[in-house]
Amino acid sequence: MITIDIVTAGRSDYSILYPLIKCINRDKIIDFNLIITGNHFDKKFGESINEIKVISKKVFKIKYLYQNSNVSNYCANIISRSHNIFKKTKPNYLLVLGDRYEIISITLSAYYNNIPIIHLHGGEISLGSLDNYIRDAISKLSSI
Repeated sequence: MITIDIVTAGRSDYSILYPLIKCINRDKIIDFNLIITGNHFDKKFGESINEIKVISKKVFKIKYLYQNSNVSNYCANIISRSHNIFKKTKPNYLLVLGDRYEIISITLSAYYNNIPIIHLHGGEISLGSLDNYIRDAISKLSSI
C-alpha cells in the first residue's frame, strides 16, 4: 500500500485537486490523507472548509490564520504542525500544488523528513510576484 498526504490550502487548489483525489480514492493500492490548511479557515475567503467534500478516511487540519506582519511565525507554525502529522501518517509521498506560504512550509517539513514530494503546477509563471520564487523553490525540493 502506498500512502500519499495531499495538501489543500484554499478553494483554488482544492478545485484542481478534487478530480485527482476522487481518482486516487478509487485506487486499491493507494491510500491518502488530506491535510487542510490556509484560507480554508478564513472568514474573509468564505471559510471554504465547509465546502470540502471529504472522501479521505484521515483528515488533518492545520488551522492557523496568517497575520500580515508575521509570515515567519506563520510558516514556522505550519512546519511544526506538519512534522507532527507526518509522524502519524508516515506517507510515502507528499502531493502539493502551487506556490502559497502554507505549501512551501509543508514542503520544507516533508523534505527534511525525507518524504518525496510531488509538485503540481510548478511551471506556471506569475509576473512581478514573489509567487515565482516560492513555486520554484517548491519545485526544486520536489522529486516529481
